[in-house]
Amino acid sequence: MPAPRPTAAARPSLSRRVVLGGFAGPGLLVMAGLAGCGERPDDAVGRPAAGAGDSTDDPDLALLDAARAELAGLLVVVRRTRRRHAPLRGPLVGVQRAHATQLRVLTGELPSIDPTGAAAAAARTQAAVADLIQREDALRRRLTGAAVQAQSGRLAALLASAAAGTAQQQALLGRLAVR
Repeated sequence: MPAPRPTAAARPSLSRRVVLGGFAGPGLLVMAGLAGCGERPDDAVGRPAAGAGDSTDDPDLALLDAARAELAGLLVVVRRTRRRHAPLRGPLVGVQRAHATQLRVLTGELPSIDPTGAAAAAARTQAAVADLIQREDALRRRLTGAAVQAQSGRLAALLASAAAGTAQQQALLGRLAVR
């Protein structure tokens, strides 16, 4: 006769830190590994760095610029949400770090971010979490689409990795929403 399975209350729960590290760590390592030996994504597609040329000339640079802008906007919203909602400050640290790392990988450094175009944080805590989940989902979809459209395999891999990392953040935020 098999041993009875422990109930949900009897099972040990994982700490938030363990869960965040378990999801974010591997995604960030994959992104860093795909970035290549110190190369910036622009180098990976064989083009000059952003700002050195017109991104409308190269569809991959246009995809990269759009991904950078999306990530920067979401990073601003995450920062604003952390400032406005004290209960979310700790849980959103990993989300903020993950997106800062994604942006750093896609630019070669963390650029200065202009917060003027980014949305404000929602007034209620649960509404803020729901808003972040929706923004994460939109970013994941855009990054996935950009990865499919990319002509460079290396850029496609970077964008797909960023999309996977964003999906992980979305899943972690989903856990906050059910509290």
